[in-house]
Amino acid sequence: MGVSVNPFERAYQGLEQENREGWNTEKISQSMFQIVSNILQRDNIWSGTLLDLGYGDGKLTIKFAQNGFEVYGIDISPTAISWATERSKAQTINTNFQVGDVLNLPFMSEKFDIIIDSFCFHCIIGKDRKKFLSEAFRVLKNNGILIIMSKCGDPKDPNYPFDPITRCKIEKGIPTRYWGLPENIVAEIKHEGFSVTDYQVFTHDQDLLVVNARKPL
Repeated sequence: MGVSVNPFERAYQGLEQENREGWNTEKISQSMFQIVSNILQRDNIWSGTLLDLGYGDGKLTIKFAQNGFEVYGIDISPTAISWATERSKAQTINTNFQVGDVLNLPFMSEKFDIIIDSFCFHCIIGKDRKKFLSEAFRVLKNNGILIIMSKCGDPKDPNYPFDPITRCKIEKGIPTRYWGLPENIVAEIKHEGFSVTDYQVFTHDQDLLVVNARKPL
């Protein structure tokens, strides 16, 4: 019997075999960086410890390291970790990347000033979503910032394998993505103790929800 490989690791192995530059293009990564930077700069935040949950190929995380943040990244895919580490070394940038589970973060409580979720939360299904948020709450400092970037709403592709009851993408009978309504995702975040400062929906080929939240003092 072969060794089981998690689907995210398989996906990154596939991208690597296709000689792709990563999960996101440089243009998308730059757009994500600008969205997060605008939120931080609005609060006059220019440095601090930053954790990227499920950071993938590291493009976004590395940009913050280049701009003076002490960055950490955690992802379940060893291939993603290797990819991001090689990218940071090639640019002589100090980063702290490690393989790990976003539902059981290997960090002490109240370690980070900023936590970014760059399209990981919508890959978390069911009761695990509560665990994801509670772990983020635990490792975030009081008055720290949580920024969630998540796909939301209804898929615009009529052929997308979407179940409107569970609001999940269904692949081979298994839910793999959650496409919640913006107000429901915001309610989830509030329920775990965060104070939501504001949120915005960006309309693209698929709507993107960006939530700016804080852990109360």
